[in-house]
Amino acid sequence: MPLSITGRKWRVYLAGRYSRRAVLCHLRDAAAPYVDCTSRWLDRELPLDPEGRSLQASDSDRAKFALEDFEDIRRADLFFALAEVPRNDDRGVRHVEFGLAYALGKPCFLLGAAENVFGYLPGVIPLKKPDDAYTIFAALSASILAIETPQEALEKRGVPAS
Repeated sequence: MPLSITGRKWRVYLAGRYSRRAVLCHLRDAAAPYVDCTSRWLDRELPLDPEGRSLQASDSDRAKFALEDFEDIRRADLFFALAEVPRNDDRGVRHVEFGLAYALGKPCFLLGAAENVFGYLPGVIPLKKPDDAYTIFAALSASILAIETPQEALEKRGVPAS
């Protein structure tokens, strides 16, 4: 079935590295007569290092950015990601898997430090080191641990379910 929208423009989300923000801003501006862009992150002015990468934001800012991005993606009809040549051998598949699990409402545990703002989404459970997962496994098997789903965590913060 072909996709169609009537009575309004398509809403698109543009994703990419912050260091490529100018490219995506140009695309957003050029496409404005045809689509509405939901990507508020493109309007964020963050300090950059000498190589043009964004400097680390505070945890509270990262949590705010994650919620904004989540809401912007939810409002979009279409999602576009600017692909990059990886900076190393890492292909980032775990990030996609994490996003799928979160979107499917699976409780998500983060083993180690958050690598991006989405590690700060409500309902993501941070663990300092991988071995901490064993404690969770034991508590789950003993039925002594209640885990909040991502949807429950978002609703607590006033983000409505789709």
